[in-house]
Amino acid sequence: MPVLVPSRSPTNVQVENHGLNELLVKWDPILQQYVNGHLLGYKVYYKNTRYYYNLERVVTTSNSDISQVILPNIQTGERYQISVAGFTPKGEGPRSSYLYITKGEYHLR
Repeated sequence: MPVLVPSRSPTNVQVENHGLNELLVKWDPILQQYVNGHLLGYKVYYKNTRYYYNLERVVTTSNSDISQVILPNIQTGERYQISVAGFTPKGEGPRSSYLYITKGEYHLR
């Protein structure tokens, strides 16, 4: 029986500072030959790494054409781990490798 979830994760995941308490995450979509079904969207997982027991949070896109999200409630000076996975009606594919970013100071001009 075929696996009907993506067999690969999104590629070229990038993170940048965006706004006062936000990070912008962008990625290249999963290529069609690795989707294995109907791609519904992406899940972006993120977690403050200060304490191991901090909960992982997720932002889910509602459309497979969306390849960037803004992560809210990010604390300046804190380090975050971030990964992205695609999902179909049958479930979620593999996550991208973790990216780590420390939220920098953001100065309005």
